[in-house]
Amino acid sequence: MGSWLNIVEIELGVMTRQCLGRRIPSLKLLRDELTVWESTRNNPKKVLIGNLQLMLHELSLSDSIHSLKVDSVLGWYEWGITMNIIGNIIWLLCGGLIACIAWCISGLILCITIIGIPFGVQCFKIVLFVLWPFGKEIELGNFGAGGLFLNIIWLIVFGWGFAVAHLIIGILFCITIIGIPFGLQHFKFAKLGLIPFGARIYYSAN
Repeated sequence: MGSWLNIVEIELGVMTRQCLGRRIPSLKLLRDELTVWESTRNNPKKVLIGNLQLMLHELSLSDSIHSLKVDSVLGWYEWGITMNIIGNIIWLLCGGLIACIAWCISGLILCITIIGIPFGVQCFKIVLFVLWPFGKEIELGNFGAGGLFLNIIWLIVFGWGFAVAHLIIGILFCITIIGIPFGLQHFKFAKLGLIPFGARIYYSAN
């Protein structure tokens, strides 16, 4: 019983799409339309051609929607990259370059002491982030027992001060509303400055 009910449901759906998909002003016109549709539907050759045309039309709509979605995603991605570049240029002009140089000097001084080389390397890692922060994200936690020990030393000596300073600066930027994008970068610095050993910096278009 289910099979013929399915056939009826399919036929009603086809009739609705092909014949009743618009407003028909009179009952006579409705009957004429249904008569023409019925005779066409009962012709196997015309049914096959009609189904093929309907499938092609649906595929065309699907391709158009897919194309629009792809174009929208690509446009959003390109817009994100452009805004990141603009943000990084403004960042460099407003003190990012100076901060980069300061971290380079700190890294060199630590490396000269020999024993401070591991900490100097982290300073250079921070330099790469400070130089071009927009479009980059940080992932923490990829360290072993040695990394944990070095992170604790870093945190006790100057990491906590670095993190708190950037946290305060980030809050001040966010209060201005217009400075929120720059405040978010300072929050990233605070996170990286707190636990730099094992941290991974990666690019993101967001």
